[in-house]
Amino acid sequence: MLDIARLESGDGAKIRVRVKDSGKGFDARAWQVDAGARPRRGDRGVGLVEQLCEAVEYRDGGAEVEVLRALPPMMALA
Repeated sequence: MLDIARLESGDGAKIRVRVKDSGKGFDARAWQVDAGARPRRGDRGVGLVEQLCEAVEYRDGGAEVEVLRALPPMMALA
């Protein structure tokens, strides 16, 4: 499942993206605790998403993620 929405608020436009996978997910809390450890193959994507977005929320045992990112002012509705 993929859901993308544009949100307008007083502090500007944001984009919300939700992705749900049918797989078993992953232990997001354990990953975050271990994120400072040596890099592991295949883990770069999670760290990159967390750096680029202002909010990241994992649900359903890591099988679903919702991210929120501010859009540049030039993309605001007139």
